[in-house]
Amino acid sequence: MSFYHHYVSPHLLDLAMSSKAFRKPRARTLAPAQGRILEIGFGTGMNLQYYPDTVRRIEAIDPDLDLDRFSQPRIDASSIEVDFHHLDAEHLPFEAERFDTVVSTLTLCSIPDVVHALGEIRRVLKLPPWLRFLLPYKRRDQASLTALEQQRFLCAFEVLNANGTLGQLVDIHAQPHQMHHTLRFLPWHRIYLIKLEQALRAIHPDVTLPYWDWTKSTEQSIPVWLAGVTPTVVTPTRTIAVTRASNSSSDLATIASNTPTALAQTTFNTFTSTLEGIHDSIHVWVGGTMGSIPTAPADPLFWMHHCNIDRLWWQWQTSSAGAGKNPPVSGAAAVMDPWPATEADTRDIVALGYTYA
Repeated sequence: MSFYHHYVSPHLLDLAMSSKAFRKPRARTLAPAQGRILEIGFGTGMNLQYYPDTVRRIEAIDPDLDLDRFSQPRIDASSIEVDFHHLDAEHLPFEAERFDTVVSTLTLCSIPDVVHALGEIRRVLKLPPWLRFLLPYKRRDQASLTALEQQRFLCAFEVLNANGTLGQLVDIHAQPHQMHHTLRFLPWHRIYLIKLEQALRAIHPDVTLPYWDWTKSTEQSIPVWLAGVTPTVVTPTRTIAVTRASNSSSDLATIASNTPTALAQTTFNTFTSTLEGIHDSIHVWVGGTMGSIPTAPADPLFWMHHCNIDRLWWQWQTSSAGAGKNPPVSGAAAVMDPWPATEADTRDIVALGYTYA
C-alpha cells in the first residue's frame, strides 16, 4: 500500500465528503430510509448524521481499512448501531431480499465491477409490490423510440465507451468462447446482451436494448438515427474505429426473407443453424467493423441486431414449433463462460427480467 493511499487519500476523501454542498442532498436522499438498511460504501461514516431519527440500526460495508480511523469516531458518537463489514459490493454475504433499503451515495464510481455490484444489490433488496409489477422491462423496436429515448440510449452507450465497460465486452467477443457455429450461439449471446443492458441501465435506468427488426420492409436499411454513430472504442488490447459499408435494401430484404424458414424449424439444431446463417449474412451486409467477429460489438448496431436475433429465438421458443426445445448442451459447454450463467438460466427471458414489446 502506497504512502499516498494510506495516509493522504483518506484525509482528502474525508475533507471532500464533508463539503457543505453535500449536506442537503444527503439529507434528502436518506430521508426515506427505513426498515433493514444496508449502506454500500460506508467510507468515513459521513452519512450517519443524516439518517432519519427513526433509524436505530444499519448494516454497512466498505473494503477500505484505512477509512476506519475516520468512521469509527462517528460510529461511537452516533445513536445508530452500525454492524460494519470490510467487504466489497460485488460479493455480499447476505440472503436474498434481506434489506428494505440499500443506500449508496457517491460510491458507484469507485466500484471496479459496478454491474456485478448492482446485481448483488438487486438480489439483497426487497422490492415493493408496485415495483415488482413493473418488471420485467420491455425491449422495444428501435424504430419506435422517441428522439429523447434515442438520446438516452446513445448517452448511456457513450458513457460505457468512455469508462471502458464497452471495450471490455468487445474484447470478450474476440476471445474463444465457442459462441459461434455451435449450439451455444443463442444462449451465450443472450447472456452477453444482458451484460451490456445491465451496464446501460446502471447509467440510465429507463434504457433498454432496442432491437433492429430487419424483417420489416421499413427497417431494411441502417437506422437513420444511427447512421452517423460510428464511435472509436478503446479496448484493453486495441483501438477500434467503427466503419460500415452496407449494401442495398433489396439485398437485406432477400436475407430477411429466410426468417420464416428458420421459425418453421422443429428442432433446436436446425433452428439455430438456420437463424445463425441469417445472422451471419446481416453482419456481412452491414460490412466494415460488423464484418469481423473480434470488432463487431464496437458498433452499437451489433447489439440491436443481436437483440433481434434473441427476439426471434424467444418467438420460436414460445411457438408450437420450438416450445420446450432447448440447446442440447451439457458439462462445460452448458456454462456461458466467462460468466457463471448456464444454458438452463437462459431458457426464460421473463425470469431474466425482460420481455419484448
